[in-house]
Amino acid sequence: GQHFAPARCMLLTCCASNRRHGGAWLVVLLAALLLMTDLIAPAEDGIALARPWCDRCHRTTRVCLCDHIPAGAPFATKTKIVVFVHPKEVRRACGSLPLLRTCLRDLRVVEAETFPEPENDPELHAELVAPVLVCPGPGAVPLEELRESLPDDCRHSLIFVDGTWSQACSMVRRSRWLREIPRVVLSSSEHSGYVFRQQPQEGCLSTLEAVAESLAVLEAHGGAEVKDGLKTYFAAMVNRQLDFMPEDDTRIDKNAPGGREAVRLRVLKAAAAAVADRDALPTLCICRWGKELGGGR
Repeated sequence: GQHFAPARCMLLTCCASNRRHGGAWLVVLLAALLLMTDLIAPAEDGIALARPWCDRCHRTTRVCLCDHIPAGAPFATKTKIVVFVHPKEVRRACGSLPLLRTCLRDLRVVEAETFPEPENDPELHAELVAPVLVCPGPGAVPLEELRESLPDDCRHSLIFVDGTWSQACSMVRRSRWLREIPRVVLSSSEHSGYVFRQQPQEGCLSTLEAVAESLAVLEAHGGAEVKDGLKTYFAAMVNRQLDFMPEDDTRIDKNAPGGREAVRLRVLKAAAAAVADRDALPTLCICRWGKELGGGR
């Protein structure tokens, strides 16, 4: 508390002065700031931190995952991984990017809404060897097809777009250079393990899962081990977050087969339970348009 003693004195003086001059709104604001100085823990260098932070796993100490970091991490890969992340996605507490920062050596993060053009960031583009965008779209081919056409010693830079579906579409649309480079898609037979965060479509994966699948395809030596390590680490994060969720139907796996329908049913049940007088509800007739409508159905 000694780090904030001067601030307390200044705030109390300002509060007293503004109370005499009728600045009630400023009194409330300054009082709130005074309360925050008591709640925020100071760091060792005197800078106030909102919550204790783990620099190794890039998460708050309350949900630290250092005990689950896979053996051998950070992994060395011949494939360079570039994550083009939306600024709003960076602020998500349960994103998968912090896990990749911990587990991969050759990782480059580009935080922006538009990917820099070569003339705007030549240093970045100098790092990108044979860049490929991992994203569905025009001209995209399966990653396995690309792998079969490459010699064993060939290196690539895989670019992943990290954000919501609408954000990702906008980010690619705004980036001219990104739209012009080769594009690949993944063929995963597994659904996403992001139990509490629903993917936009069936078959879609989180950024970490997509990176893991890609490395398993491209890295002939050690790719499978990196994939297992990443996915095990990801599962530990998901389970840690589930510990903070109630043990009821809110734990539905939103990406498992039937998960989307289960989520919709849960919403309908909650809405129905909120109705106090069902007799007061109007009678609704729902018609479904189609060629099979009729014939006694």
